[in-house]
Amino acid sequence: MSRPAETPDWIPDNDPSKIIAPSASKQATGWLSGEKPAFQHFNWFWNLVSKWLQYFGRVTMEYNTIIDTPDHEGDYATLAAYLADSPAAGDRVLINTDQAITSILTIPSGIKLKMKKGVKITCSTALATVISFGNDVETEGDFLLELSHTGTIAEAIAFNGDNNSHDNLIVKNTGSGTVTTAFTVRAGKKCNIVDGQIIQTGPGGIATPLTDASGFATNLISIRDGVSNLLHTAAVLPVSGGGTGSSTPEGALVNLGLAATAAEINRACDGIRATAGGINAICEDGFTWIHGIPYHLVLGDQTAFCVMRAEAVNIRGNGGSDIDVWADNLTNAGFGQYTIGKNGSNVVMSLNADGTVLTVNTDVDVARVLMCSITFNNTGLYYIASAVVNNGVAISLTNTSGVALDLTTLALDKLVKIYILFYTC
Repeated sequence: MSRPAETPDWIPDNDPSKIIAPSASKQATGWLSGEKPAFQHFNWFWNLVSKWLQYFGRVTMEYNTIIDTPDHEGDYATLAAYLADSPAAGDRVLINTDQAITSILTIPSGIKLKMKKGVKITCSTALATVISFGNDVETEGDFLLELSHTGTIAEAIAFNGDNNSHDNLIVKNTGSGTVTTAFTVRAGKKCNIVDGQIIQTGPGGIATPLTDASGFATNLISIRDGVSNLLHTAAVLPVSGGGTGSSTPEGALVNLGLAATAAEINRACDGIRATAGGINAICEDGFTWIHGIPYHLVLGDQTAFCVMRAEAVNIRGNGGSDIDVWADNLTNAGFGQYTIGKNGSNVVMSLNADGTVLTVNTDVDVARVLMCSITFNNTGLYYIASAVVNNGVAISLTNTSGVALDLTTLALDKLVKIYILFYTC
């Protein structure tokens, strides 16, 4: 039954000369046979009733249709019958009883659905698609689709429109049949925001929780997987690699260090038309613009695509004319132990001819050393100095007189641990 067009508004100015409440004793006993209440008492009652009706009219959710028992006045017996009768966009529908379907249930554009807690839509037929959502469809709270079929259902829920919003769509497979895909987003469909989950309790299976064929990153879909305890998301976004785009169905990855084509950017950002030069200029000089404000990718530096790195370098005497050197695994991969002598070198380090400068190599140029400090030292009192060299950081230790230490003279098992924080570009 639809809401009446009018709501009583009895004496809206609440004129006290017209409204007088009966005494508490009279309200307790009520009117007696033959008694004639004063008109102010009569007005008090209807004024109060009007206020309560107006209050409930504001706070109670209005539904155009309640899908309930077949004898519910003015309503359809089943959800399928209601939807097949071309309901108007914007209609709100409350589903109070279980609904069994044997053919595809198509939800027209603009329909708002709420399912009572514990109520479900059931299907025991192997269909190509069980539920299809049009444009601008909303579901509130839990919306449960329970499947008990044999054979194969190609897709349980399909998004055939844009701008869907769903709080918690649930696909539960209790039968021996299989579901090829629990949730499908059609090609070209966008701006669908969906939270959902899949549940498998029967001997059958759900092969794929989510397939996003839309080609748009504006579909924000998160599916909790009760089968493999994984979270499945879909946001298809190009990965630029010298102008060749690809997609990552389980998330989005953009390599800002590679040039993008305009077509790739426009595909990722629906409704934005851009040139490749304009987009690539957004992330230049080490910062990106957000609402007109430049945010540095690396604070304190404006060199494009700088990376902050850290190494903990260990130098230990081995009792001969060599030293043992290794690096702990911090922000980089580190390296295992190497033995090196004067004028020696390998892929990760080199030692000068007098043994006073150890250069730790990096894969790319070091832009700046932020900090170089001794974090452990049982060799005596020494100071540390560092310098940026091509593809590396040069380290030396000096005593209080400024004389550099020949590292190969370190006694057996004497250790110096050095922490280096630096930028590479």
